[in-house]
Amino acid sequence: MDNPPPFDEAAARKNLAERERNLGLVKEAARLKIFEKCCILLKEKFSDKNVEVYLVGSILNPGQFREDSDVDIVLKGFAGDRFEIWAELERSLNHFRPQVIQQKTLIFLDKIRSFRHFIRHAYDCDLDKQQLLDLQSLIKQNFHLISSDLDQFRGYIQRLSFE
Repeated sequence: MDNPPPFDEAAARKNLAERERNLGLVKEAARLKIFEKCCILLKEKFSDKNVEVYLVGSILNPGQFREDSDVDIVLKGFAGDRFEIWAELERSLNHFRPQVIQQKTLIFLDKIRSFRHFIRHAYDCDLDKQQLLDLQSLIKQNFHLISSDLDQFRGYIQRLSFE
């Protein structure tokens, strides 16, 4: 029987560093795109009003704006509802990616995962035939959830690629 090659820690570290660098570049490109879109939207909204608009916070700093970050704005001289302006901006930006799977799918997948975990770590147990049949039935009944969720996410990715 052949032995697997030894673990190459240096190659693993290099691979991880490259992946993190690439992820950082993707996040920075997304931050800049959102920043530019904010500037355009806010200029359109307030160009004819006597309001000074400032973007502040993580949107201004490379590496700090995350997928779950909001866009912080300061409106000097604005007497209206600041929350409404912020909410309108967030809706217009639509920079949050949708869920990949819905809650119902997550619950279904957790049931499968917990069964797999049990089987993998319970070496001296007897398997219950009915439990296996119930799991098989659950998978057949709910597999469409996974398929549907992944189709929706694939559509989202395709729309992004055309932007």
